[in-house]
Amino acid sequence: MIRKGRRMRNPDYWLTPRQVAELVGSHYNTVYNWLHRDGLPHVRDETGFIRIRRSDLQEFLHEFYPGLRI
Repeated sequence: MIRKGRRMRNPDYWLTPRQVAELVGSHYNTVYNWLHRDGLPHVRDETGFIRIRRSDLQEFLHEFYPGLRI
């Protein structure tokens, strides 16, 4: 988790669930399933919104969905 008060500055580094869905060509509900059911690593920012690190997404896709690339 991110420490309180610390900001996530690079928008290319952190993605929202909707951005992930657009990248892989799926519905954002699929991404939420990956988060909660399949264990896609994520954090909540200081406002409570979910953010996914691009490198974590790449590792997740490589391991569980080798046909999907971003």
